This record gives sequence, C-alpha cells and structure tokens, in this order.
Amino acid sequence: MIKTIFILASFVFCKFSTAQSNLSIVYYPSEKKLNQFDDSSYNKRLPKQPNNHWILFAVRDSISYQTNYDPSILSEKKPLGSNFRGHSTYTDLSRNLVIMGVQPFGEQDCLIRDSIENLNWQFANTTKNILGYNCKKAFVINSQKKLIEVWYTPELITDMGPFGLNGLEGAILEIYFHQTGSCYSAQSLLKNTKEIVEPKKGRNITREEFREIMKRGRENRF
Repeated sequence: MIKTIFILASFVFCKFSTAQSNLSIVYYPSEKKLNQFDDSSYNKRLPKQPNNHWILFAVRDSISYQTNYDPSILSEKKPLGSNFRGHSTYTDLSRNLVIMGVQPFGEQDCLIRDSIENLNWQFANTTKNILGYNCKKAFVINSQKKLIEVWYTPELITDMGPFGLNGLEGAILEIYFHQTGSCYSAQSLLKNTKEIVEPKKGRNITREEFREIMKRGRENRF
C-alpha cells in the first residue's frame, strides 16, 4: 500500500515538474501604474503590428529567452536564440549563465556573457486576478538599487522571469519599475514554447568592453 502511494506521488510530482516550465508570454508596455489596472484591460487582442517595446518571454525547463516581440518569431521553424537579435537575453539556470545580445555604436552584433543575479524578494499579503490567474505581489531592489514590483502566479510554476527577475515560485504576469514608472503586463500566454538554444552568432565581449564602446560612441556623436 505504501509502495503504491509512493509510486502515485512520484508520478504526480514528475508530471507536475515536467509541465511546470514550458511557457510563452507576451508583455505589453503601459504608462499606468499597477494598481490602476482592472481585469478588463487584459481582454484586448494582440495587434497585428505590435511596436518594438512589446516583449516576448519564453521559458523551457531551466532555460529562458527574452526578446522584442514579433508575431513571426513564434512561427519560424528555427529555435529561439539561433538567429542574433539585439535587446535579447538568454538565461540558463543550470549553468548560472546569462547571454545578452547587444549592438553597440559602430560595432558588429555582440554577446555579453554574465552570471545570474541573486534577488532577495519581499512579499506583500495581497492578491489580484490577471488573465484568469490568481496573482501575488512581490518586491525587490536589484543590484542597480532599483525598486521593482511584480505580480506572479503560483498556478504557472516556474522560477524564471523576464528582465532577469528570477527566483519566484510562479510566472510573472506584471512588472512595475518604480524609478521609471514603466509597466509591463502579460497580454497573451501559451502553455508551450519553441526549442531554445544558446546564442552563438555575435562577438563575445565583457560588460566593461560594452560600456567602453558605448562611451566612445557617445563622445564621437558630440
């Protein structure tokens, strides 16, 4: 009897774990603050031509990929990450690896490799509904001393999030950056995603090299 219960429990756990991290979420930017949103704002359909500030975040097991949203990117046969895309971020939790696609002034496509930032999340005792999911509120101050507020749902189990916001026990459906006032809200969600591969196309540079390139570029413009 005990053996049967153990086998059933193991099956349920494995099934739950396998399905926990396979998502594609499209976020749209808004000037509104988080507490100004109501459920009706999530009933809007995706426009045929979203602007380049819309964000696609895809997660598959311990790997995620973030880039500017383009409707064609999900219909392409190639895996996410196989083509170079500026303003993109590849994250592999199992390897503590982040790869960012950047295009500095006057330079070819470049890749910055870094480690994953550890975040100390704080939690608020409040909930709200987003896209039909019950969400909880959390706060964090990142390494750049910026206060970020998010709403996440434990109903979609993953510990990875957009903008390097990892470490929560659920998918993030809304993000508010207090310093800039910018907000990103989940507009569309699929419980599956394409294959994600490590970006290879681009010259590898460090963060210090990137800052120096950007500094020279700004100086040459004036």
